[in-house]
Amino acid sequence: CSCVAGISGQCKHTAALYEFINTETGESKTSEQQTWHRPSEVLLTKYPKGESILEILSNTSLDVTTSVRTEAQANLTQELQMFGLTSSSFYVCLTADREQGLTEYPKAKQKPELEQVVKSLLHNPAKLPEQFLSDINLSIEESRFFNKNVLCDMEKAIELCEASLGQASSPAWHNLRRFRISASRAGPIGGAKQDHTLLKYFFEEKSSNKYMQYGRETEPKARMRYEDQTGNKVLQTGAIISPIYPWLCASPDGIAIDGNGNLVVLEIKCPF
Repeated sequence: CSCVAGISGQCKHTAALYEFINTETGESKTSEQQTWHRPSEVLLTKYPKGESILEILSNTSLDVTTSVRTEAQANLTQELQMFGLTSSSFYVCLTADREQGLTEYPKAKQKPELEQVVKSLLHNPAKLPEQFLSDINLSIEESRFFNKNVLCDMEKAIELCEASLGQASSPAWHNLRRFRISASRAGPIGGAKQDHTLLKYFFEEKSSNKYMQYGRETEPKARMRYEDQTGNKVLQTGAIISPIYPWLCASPDGIAIDGNGNLVVLEIKCPF
């Protein structure tokens, strides 16, 4: 090669030419896939869409203490019978046929009495700093608005929880979230730099896309798989509001009863 490096015998141009000749297919660049449509190495190593966690982690074993779960379940069932709560969803959840699954219940049974569950979840909540509470100063108009749209006691919290069953498909669920900080929006709201940017979180329009649709279709399957693999019963709820801090709410994907009879908040993720 006649380049400067070629004079010293260290040029790579000749090797590059040989490589090009041996690999050239004669296709034009326009016949090749665009660079931005080619999957990256990271995407190629990700899990196949639609594959379950158990299929991905096939070597993972679940240790379910059936005897402990059954004993705790029997004790809870007896206590509910003693208090005359056999028509509650909590009782239905405990005594349901495992082969049937909660998602197969008639709609009448999907709108249960959630009083015991809500009270248990809201028992002994974390306390906010006193300084924070003392800094809340509302005008007369703001107080009226707060009392009408936000303030609620335990009885109303249970009522709203039942009314918002179905969550995203329930108009009541969207309405009660408009004036509250939900668990899913706490991070963005807390990190907002300007007040006017907060409006989009409280007055957002209903929207849907392929990712949300995929989540709605896959979440019930994930819930049933969790029930089958752990033996835990899962109770579906609406939005749960804190009577002590009624501007806060959360919408669990389910409330599970573990092997010791404890209530466990279930969070389901459905990556597209």
